[in-house]
Amino acid sequence: MGLKNLKVNYKINIISIITIILLAIVTAVLYNGMSKINNSYENSSLISDLAINITKTSEQGLQVSNALRGIIINPSDTKAKDNFIQAVKELDDLILVLKDSSKNFQGFEKFEIASLYASQIEVLNKIVEKLKNNETLTKEDNSLSTKEWRPLKAALLKWQERNYERNREIRSEFNDTISTTTSFIVTILGITILSILIIIQLISRNIVTSLNIFQSGLLSFFAFSNKESTKVELINLNSTDEFGTMTKVINQNIVKTQDLITQDNALIEDV
Repeated sequence: MGLKNLKVNYKINIISIITIILLAIVTAVLYNGMSKINNSYENSSLISDLAINITKTSEQGLQVSNALRGIIINPSDTKAKDNFIQAVKELDDLILVLKDSSKNFQGFEKFEIASLYASQIEVLNKIVEKLKNNETLTKEDNSLSTKEWRPLKAALLKWQERNYERNREIRSEFNDTISTTTSFIVTILGITILSILIIIQLISRNIVTSLNIFQSGLLSFFAFSNKESTKVELINLNSTDEFGTMTKVINQNIVKTQDLITQDNALIEDV
């Protein structure tokens, strides 16, 4: 069905329908883009929190090593012993926090933190046991603890580097999402405005053309019916809209009027 066969109100409604459709597309794209941006922000926040905990764990591991050396240097320092025991407990708590992060991130398993810490805590627990039994620690205890700490520290460092890398990737994805979403929205809005202008022009031209044809035919009919003209033609407007309906009515009246006038003229000539 062509544009000229649509009702005038349908033609006008086309503008609203196309506008609604295009704005719905813009809304959907904007919603999707905002969801991606929100996910990127949440992931970045989680990774940042994880990075802080990894840093705390590394620092706490160093704190344990320093406390252990302090005990070996001064075996009679009771406070140093308490500090060491407390430092081991805090390290264990931080490792549990990192383990819990495996629900969102795979670094805990990927970098084998569990197995490395198992070896480390086994040594530390033996040292704590010695302290509780008032046994004297030796340099061998410190060496063994350091030996187990180094691979754990290296694994934590690799995990941290991977977090920094992932955060850079998220920031890049974040910027790409904003750029893509903005470009798409601007494009859709441009298409929307251009489409509306084109449709308005087409509909306006169609209505004006139909109106001009109808007006010309109607004036010709009035001139004929008022005997200002001896010739009248049917309105040539083939459409099914309001103008087409009125044209059919006018054309029917043109035929009837033409027949009546012809009959009147014939009667006058006979008289």
